[in-house]
Amino acid sequence: MTIAARGNFFTHDWPELAGLVPENARLILDVGCRAGAFGARLKASHPRREVIGIETHAAAAEIAREHLNEVFVGPFEYTDLFYADGHFDCIVYSDALHRLAEPRQVLRRHRRMLAGDGVLLARVPNRNYVQRLKRSLHVEDGGETPPLQVLPDRDALHAFTREEIEALFFESGFEVETISPDNPEVLAQLHERPAKKIVLDRTHIDLRGLSDQQIADYFTPHFIVQARRRAEPAARRTVSAIIPVCNQVEVTRQFVDSLLDHTPELHEVIFIDNGSNDGTSQFFDHLLENWEAVVDSHERPEDAATLSRAETPGDTALRLISNSRNIGMPGALNQGLESATGQYVVVLHNDLLFTEGWLDGLLRCAENAPGAAIVGPVTNHATSMQADPQALYNDEEGMHDYADHVASEQDGEWLEVPAVSGFCMLIRRDALDDAGSFDERFGYGIFEDSDFCLRARNAGHRVYVASDTFVHHFGGLTFQALGIDMPALFKENEQKFQAKLQEPPAEQTPKPAPEPEEPKSHGLALVRDEPDEPESYESLLQALLERGREAAQAGDFDAAFEALIKAVEHAPTSPEANNDLAWVSFRRGLVEQAETHWKRAMQIEPANMPVKRNLADFYFSSERFADAITLYEELLINRAADFDVIDALGDAYLELHNYEGAVHAYELLDQSFTPGNANNPLATQTKQKLQLARKRQQECITV
Repeated sequence: MTIAARGNFFTHDWPELAGLVPENARLILDVGCRAGAFGARLKASHPRREVIGIETHAAAAEIAREHLNEVFVGPFEYTDLFYADGHFDCIVYSDALHRLAEPRQVLRRHRRMLAGDGVLLARVPNRNYVQRLKRSLHVEDGGETPPLQVLPDRDALHAFTREEIEALFFESGFEVETISPDNPEVLAQLHERPAKKIVLDRTHIDLRGLSDQQIADYFTPHFIVQARRRAEPAARRTVSAIIPVCNQVEVTRQFVDSLLDHTPELHEVIFIDNGSNDGTSQFFDHLLENWEAVVDSHERPEDAATLSRAETPGDTALRLISNSRNIGMPGALNQGLESATGQYVVVLHNDLLFTEGWLDGLLRCAENAPGAAIVGPVTNHATSMQADPQALYNDEEGMHDYADHVASEQDGEWLEVPAVSGFCMLIRRDALDDAGSFDERFGYGIFEDSDFCLRARNAGHRVYVASDTFVHHFGGLTFQALGIDMPALFKENEQKFQAKLQEPPAEQTPKPAPEPEEPKSHGLALVRDEPDEPESYESLLQALLERGREAAQAGDFDAAFEALIKAVEHAPTSPEANNDLAWVSFRRGLVEQAETHWKRAMQIEPANMPVKRNLADFYFSSERFADAITLYEELLINRAADFDVIDALGDAYLELHNYEGAVHAYELLDQSFTPGNANNPLATQTKQKLQLARKRQQECITV
């Protein structure tokens, strides 16, 4: 069996990490296990230990299987591990975090599997190490120069300072206990003969006046990090729920039952009866008179927060505001906001069914995602990026099973978005103070939520979807019962929203987004399909798509982004809209959002070849070559003579050091050129690549 010749890196047993694994740790997860030498070392010292490995390099993983209990092969970000919460005593990232596009996402997903008293260990590249700052250097200290390590991790996507390590682990739900250098012998030498100055070509770094630790960090290639799960905040958060209602009394009755069954964290519940005339008023009168008995009739955990009394003595947890007429969704919400006393407000529609832990899931995101101030869940029905096309259950039991699946598989995954839908929106108090009230120009509603999120973002707050939290949404029941023309209202309020965007801000100027670095691409492109004769719904979708495309072609990606966001909100199951939004998001540097929409487009229409090609090229540009290879190979099943895809497949194999695969792809491409094409630049380039792949294949060593 062969692996690429990279010294002993694939078979390193990381003694500096092995010594930190607790003696009583029996179940260990080794993320980035390579050929299994580290896990073998752990098992040799304690034969009863079980070590599970994850590795992206298939050849190394095959060797690791000879030493470990089980080895999973695939990208760290998307390899599903079906282990119970708290299963592992220790999780080790010996050679993984710096190779991840989204290290926070992986840390959050793995966090649930670490025992409450478990230990997380990681070997992390130091961004301030002089060999990373520049290769050409010498050290002036009046004595011998400390030896500098040759870096084996040249494929690293990230390197971190001490401060960045602490932030990374804190934001992922961990508390860092120690950050240690991996070369204490060099630091001892520096202590004996202190360096005064580092010279990087003509640039001098003066070390005088720096602390011993700051100086030492310049000579530390990697940090060894020891961390534990961070305890959830002990302080009780107060949350006010605001629910406007207009008729639909049976829907509201079902809503109240579901809310009380699944929401122990609430501080107060505020209903706004918006001119109901169907018995809703009588229902609320009964609820006010019997609130405490209603709460007691629902099974509650003994330590759950009570809904029958608010924090302030004398206040009741149930409040009712009654209007003689329907003043619209924004107006009713503003009435509720004036009455709310919680540290958080959660705005809710009454056509919802709740699931276990839904509010806690939103709160965890609000308290842990960077800058989070507004959070929404995923759902079965939404004209926004919160729609989950895989929510295909048939009854309430199926809904709860699916919600449990989402909570387990997406644990700790949060997606930053421009806006969330107002059917279920958690808002932090300071964001309310900064953004102000909901704009009542939007009448019955639609776009008041997007407008509020935009104002909050302009004030410096961030908006997230908690991808691990699911709530069922029936969708549009009140509008339907009132006979409101939804397409017409959507169009009317969209025009109001667009007009408002042209108005000068009242108090604050939106912060300009930084120019993203131009990402490398293998040819990402918009998907264009000629539409059939449009109906009103299709007409609006095509108008939004064309607006976005025209702006993108003109180089105005901000305007394109805003138009395509609206296209996806209008038609969340349109592969065309999701693809175009993904492409523009990619161009703006919103990598995670781009991937979300390409994957959604694939889920909606798995056979869409242009979308599949875009996602494959995205994976290639993100250096996730294994994912790219999978999609390139699927494309070739239907388009075996697509030479551009064959070339990209060879490039991906080459980047992944799979020289056998690269040689096969380049040979296939080389054979496609006729003698008359010998001088074709592509033919010449293919021959050069083929020679390189064959040379690298010969340099492989047998292990």
